[in-house]
Amino acid sequence: MQRRRVVVADDNADVRRLLREQLELGGFAVVGEATDGDEAIRVVERLRPHIVVLDLEMGRMSGVSALPGIRAAAPRSSVVVFSWFPDPFTLAEVLTLGADLYVDKAQGPGRLLEHLRSLVVEGTISVEEAEEDRLAAVRAELNDLHERARARRLLAAERRRYAHLRLIEGRLLRRHTDDPEEAAPDRTG
Repeated sequence: MQRRRVVVADDNADVRRLLREQLELGGFAVVGEATDGDEAIRVVERLRPHIVVLDLEMGRMSGVSALPGIRAAAPRSSVVVFSWFPDPFTLAEVLTLGADLYVDKAQGPGRLLEHLRSLVVEGTISVEEAEEDRLAAVRAELNDLHERARARRLLAAERRRYAHLRLIEGRLLRRHTDDPEEAAPDRTG
């Protein structure tokens, strides 16, 4: 079975690290992380994970505010809120906004892992999902190279790899979508 791709959105670096370790040991692939809701929307839109683990209380944009944007960016992704138990009104709001599940942080990452496993239906991945997985893997590597380019000048081999990945990304997008909105984003920043 192919590992399910997960994006973790939490403003606490220690929580993100702990979740990454636990989820990867549990058979999931953490392909992206975000520190606030705005970044979560961008990362989810770019990587199209199977599952988004979302904290509610984050910096610039909360998980509650980000939830509609996450749903719009990746409607087929499962969204699991992993946060401290909110009041009943907040819980009702996040479920209304499209969260698939709520797990209290007090239950710990082990319980979260159990819930994530319950979301994953055993079986084969469709051709469409496999193609999405390839596109997500290309985009994850592009994102890594883009982050390196922000920190330093890319080596010649890295620049060639980046150009090659952009070509692959463009071909995958042309082959698998007729939606002009899905065009490869500009990474020249």
